[in-house]
Amino acid sequence: MAVTNFGVNSNETVKLWRKQLWTETLKYTTMSPLMGTGTDSIIQVLDDTQKSAGDRITVTLRLLLTGAGIEGDATLEGNEEALVTYTDNLLINQLRHATRSAGVMSEQRVDWDLREQMKDAQRDWWADRFDTVILNHAGGNTGQADTRYLGHNAALAPTSTSGNTRILYGGGVGSVTENSLSSTSETFSLTYIDRALVQAELATPKIRPGIVGGERVYCMVIHPNEVKELETNATAGSITWYDLQRSAMQGGKISNNPLVAAMRDAGFIGQYKNVLLKSDSRIPVAPNTTTVYRNVFLGAQAVGVGFGKRFGPGPTGGRFQWVEKFFDFDNQLGVATRLIWGAKKMQFNSIDNAVIVISAHSPAVS
Repeated sequence: MAVTNFGVNSNETVKLWRKQLWTETLKYTTMSPLMGTGTDSIIQVLDDTQKSAGDRITVTLRLLLTGAGIEGDATLEGNEEALVTYTDNLLINQLRHATRSAGVMSEQRVDWDLREQMKDAQRDWWADRFDTVILNHAGGNTGQADTRYLGHNAALAPTSTSGNTRILYGGGVGSVTENSLSSTSETFSLTYIDRALVQAELATPKIRPGIVGGERVYCMVIHPNEVKELETNATAGSITWYDLQRSAMQGGKISNNPLVAAMRDAGFIGQYKNVLLKSDSRIPVAPNTTTVYRNVFLGAQAVGVGFGKRFGPGPTGGRFQWVEKFFDFDNQLGVATRLIWGAKKMQFNSIDNAVIVISAHSPAVS
């Protein structure tokens, strides 16, 4: 009798693990709800090198036209306005990681599926690396020099052009520095989100909100220590997160609010005005400090992520390559995964495109 059987090393089995790894990795990342291929995505996926050879992606930004136009029958010819464009480059490279069993006897002692555990371990590792890379770039973590934690592109410090700055300091502006932030009045609060909104509106070019879940919004990613400060701040005479949440609960807008439920499913902790709030421990500390965190305010096209050619067919399953190999006369199983990718904060004309860093002091959680 003839039967159809797929062995552990069959091509179909490898494809299954590869597809599951990609799907689950995205599900476990904090940043994946912000990713998309369109120019309205906060984290824009750039697919140029998925379709053709190359290790570098060039991204172009076109500025808004500023001319006054021609009125009535006045001559238009000869008064045309030239397009103004700037470019940025993103480098992609290969990143690999592997796990390996101690041997068949070691596997005998535990009651779980080895490949499943290896897949889950790789999933958690890749998810952590994605979020770490994106937040290192968004926060301008120049203290991190290892490009394996930077998506193969060096981190760029927040730009601080006069009148068009991309870094705000808790407690004030001007002579304030990250090293000087220490008092409890310089911890994170709603005031700093308001300041970022004003800065986004006045920026050149203007920082546009992105589209998340069909809504046009910004996103603010905050370190958990700062979230604690935000949630417990009850300063009299000012609008606080505590007041807003209490009012929402009193108005019955928490348990039955579909927007709130959707935000929680996507990992958001709430919304202030048109800014979605996320908490992530991978927010970097400011260089040469231990208690100042670079929380990030993100608009459309804040960070670019690029991928190389797929390792197999299918819309998503081919981004990862899954490789199994036996060692020591088939006594030990090793699993390796690889991904060709890169990430970078978008910067045009030497100005950060859609990231505003809000540096704030945070005392250790006790």
